[in-house]
Amino acid sequence: MPRIAAPTLAEHQARQRERVVRAAVEVLAASGAAAVTPAAVGRAAGLGRSSVYQYFDSAAGLLAAAAEAAYADRGHALAAVGGIDEYVAVVLDLATTPTGRAVAALERAEVPGPCRDRVEELRAAQRAPLRRALRARGEREPAEVAELYDAAIAAGAERVAAGAPVARVRARLRRTLALTGRPDRARSSEPAPRAPRR
Repeated sequence: MPRIAAPTLAEHQARQRERVVRAAVEVLAASGAAAVTPAAVGRAAGLGRSSVYQYFDSAAGLLAAAAEAAYADRGHALAAVGGIDEYVAVVLDLATTPTGRAVAALERAEVPGPCRDRVEELRAAQRAPLRRALRARGEREPAEVAELYDAAIAAGAERVAAGAPVARVRARLRRTLALTGRPDRARSSEPAPRAPRR
């Protein structure tokens, strides 16, 4: 009989499940969504494949749990973000962490339909700081613009994960997002051009 490493069986099972989920995030971050299998996750967690099946009945279930965990970690990091520049900084700082690599792997991967839908929901929810900042700036369509900004920021995070210097990517994103931050003169601080006199 396996040894229980907690005061109660329920606590032991909760700890083991969390261990399996964390191992799934690590496998996802290191090798991508297709690598998240019960055997690979079991090896990463130091457990047998049969132990993983006590908590998840399929690779899809493991991937869904890894997605929830990775996005929860990212959400905690983004929770206190107050503006666009801060959002950019947090996402770029996360790019080389297991959380950031796991999120990027999920967003690149072909995942099963229900998992894909959930990934989209989680990502949309994490755009809330961008939507708030855009709304405060007077953006008329903050949800749509936040989605576009997020795509640019995700591309920047991919560059950082590939080895580009964070400071350079951040500066380029800042310039790019500043350019798109004034789509018309009505919201610009620049005066409108005067009509020629006749």
